[in-house]
Amino acid sequence: MHKKYIIRQAFSYKNSLEAYAFSIIQDWGLAEDAVQEALIQVSEKADSLDSQGLLSWMKTVTHRKSVDIIRRRKKNVFNDSLLDAVNKAFEKQLDEAVVKKDCWRREVLDFCLRQVDEKARKMILAFYLDGKKTEELAKEFDRSANSIRIQLHRMREVLRKCVDKSKRLA
Repeated sequence: MHKKYIIRQAFSYKNSLEAYAFSIIQDWGLAEDAVQEALIQVSEKADSLDSQGLLSWMKTVTHRKSVDIIRRRKKNVFNDSLLDAVNKAFEKQLDEAVVKKDCWRREVLDFCLRQVDEKARKMILAFYLDGKKTEELAKEFDRSANSIRIQLHRMREVLRKCVDKSKRLA
């Protein structure tokens, strides 16, 4: 469970890291590539990673991957002062309260996912965590792609209500 938790937590940082990588590379496609490479490293090393320092570690990996991509493409689109400014802005985003709120959100979502039946949980995790397309899930679950889309929509609604209820109780 630790490995899945770390990977889920890593994916929750994806958008912020892509914005960070974009600020270095100035190309969304390449920024996504840099973050994807960082996520691959997370999945390979998830057993040895700590959730507390994960975002900082991923930022460092994303930075290295971004610079590697620039070097491979021989682009000089950044300078040290810009990179320092971006690093400072990103560090401000690491506010402890935000991180705690994010951890709480993941815990609530994990709780809510445990409330649904196993087949539905596998389907929604395969869609969001594994990135499977509805057509792939249709084959896997022996259903039509349309029924998979409907089931995923219903699951999102169930999870949204559960999370909202947890917010009110907190």
